[in-house]
Amino acid sequence: MAETSGVCVIVPKHQDGYRPKVIGMGLLVDDCEVVTCAHVVDQAIGVGWFDEPGDGVVKVCLPFADGAMSVLGKVDRERYYPPNRAEEGKLTDIAVVELAGPAPKAVGRTVLQEHTDDASVKVYGFRQKKLADDDWECHPDGEIVESKVLGRLPGGRVYFEGIRSTGAAVEPGFSGAGVYDPAQGAVVGMVVAATTEAGKSSAQFIDVASLYRALGRVPSQAIPDKRPSSTQIREVVSDIRPVRPEAAKSQPEPLMAFVGRKELLDRVLEQIKVAVEPGVQTRISLQGWPGVGKTTLATAAYFNLIITNSFHHLAWVQLAPLDGPKRDDAGIERGVLPRLAAALGAFGEDDISAKLGADRERSLIFVDDVWDIRQAELIAARCPKSVILITTREPEVAEFSLSENVIPVEGLDHIPALALLKQLCSVAVEGERAMCEQFLKVVEYLPLAINVIGKQLQYEATHGREPRELLSALLDDRRRVLEQRVAKTPLAKSTGKTIAAILRTSVDRLEPESRLKFTCLAAFANNTDILVDELAAVWDVSENKVATYADELIDRGLLAARGASTYFTHALLMSLAELLEAEYESYNG
Repeated sequence: MAETSGVCVIVPKHQDGYRPKVIGMGLLVDDCEVVTCAHVVDQAIGVGWFDEPGDGVVKVCLPFADGAMSVLGKVDRERYYPPNRAEEGKLTDIAVVELAGPAPKAVGRTVLQEHTDDASVKVYGFRQKKLADDDWECHPDGEIVESKVLGRLPGGRVYFEGIRSTGAAVEPGFSGAGVYDPAQGAVVGMVVAATTEAGKSSAQFIDVASLYRALGRVPSQAIPDKRPSSTQIREVVSDIRPVRPEAAKSQPEPLMAFVGRKELLDRVLEQIKVAVEPGVQTRISLQGWPGVGKTTLATAAYFNLIITNSFHHLAWVQLAPLDGPKRDDAGIERGVLPRLAAALGAFGEDDISAKLGADRERSLIFVDDVWDIRQAELIAARCPKSVILITTREPEVAEFSLSENVIPVEGLDHIPALALLKQLCSVAVEGERAMCEQFLKVVEYLPLAINVIGKQLQYEATHGREPRELLSALLDDRRRVLEQRVAKTPLAKSTGKTIAAILRTSVDRLEPESRLKFTCLAAFANNTDILVDELAAVWDVSENKVATYADELIDRGLLAARGASTYFTHALLMSLAELLEAEYESYNG
């Protein structure tokens, strides 16, 4: 990052620009997020503002933007940590300001990295000067102070001392400023206190780990700059995909276990069984929130041989999310008919009718993840005498079926949910049952969240780590802080901010390189499967190295294998990868 990237100043509300007064500094860490000191916010709004009703609003100026533009921002009450004395394990004197709109890309974004002792650093700030009438003003242009990191203090603070070769010293007026390390090309802390004693220039900054905690992130989110841009990744995929023939006849992966849904499965099987009259189309819809277990339920029905053996033809059609070009009628056809033909083992789209056979032959067709009712209607038109079972998150798509054939799918009950978690990681449930039950309640017994976290807990346990550590991260203030950060993302809109935050927290357990590999899966957001050569190209590794990274993601519940050379992941987890990709772009754009 450039030395001036992400530099902000907090100014009086009535003032435009950074002259004559700067209350304090700030760091632009995201398009709409600034981190600064809580005591700077208190001075800008008024001490005691937090206990009053209404929003705490400050004015943020970007001195290195064209025209030194200013924008209003609202202090996030969930991420305001009062300016108390530093104490080990407790966040103090940090505030996060949410801007009313995104800051210009040209001003850059602050990149955070851990400090090293004895490093030479620079700080840019605005020294305050008292005037004769008890008023004050700041240095008109700001000053750069050269300093040296001396060592760590308790409570997430680091001591550093000014070197007066520039004629300036760190002092009041620099609060909230970034401590820039030229050797790393990154900010290693935020100035929080400076001496007011004459002849002294000592100061303290808040370390990066504390800033990450306050923001609701962890240091591992600093993704290596060697990662190619999302545009480059998508170009790799588009180079491969056009020449890829449609997959051969497919089927879902057999279930390792099926917990807590017997009554619902019996209802599905009964609906299929009553559709006994050949030559009459029957439509069945499984509808529910993403991650609630619709595909699992359909898969259990698919592998029920008592039912499926009574049909002449059995097919599983896996649809992909719709992007812009796929939403017109022609795009719908291109996305559906080749998949239907492949699922039936037909030679092509024109061979579908012939493949379904004579009028008296019965066909059962599962269509997973229907996003648009036109997809289901197109399959129904091509398979007029079949039993068609679809899964969908959209209530209007479920209307494809008669109301009595729409089966709502909801979260698990408490006991089956606990049984599922115990099946995934028995040591966690047996050792931390109360925390596990609290976690299940927080995620509203959603099977996908239970599956991901259950596998994460098992992974941690097999690598010698206590399940309590991960469960604590999912249940304490870090998760609640993260809820605010993800609240407006597409992931949260799909599943709610709490579950989005839980899933978001799960990837923070990955090592940076593995986390990078998961983020790269965003390139496949509109695909139902990912082949080994595609992963090798996107991950920039040889094909025989793909499994090295893929196996960890599979063990952690973030990826799944379909056969020996194909991978896939849930649409919600793909949305999580896209969220990480967007974060990366904002940090490094």
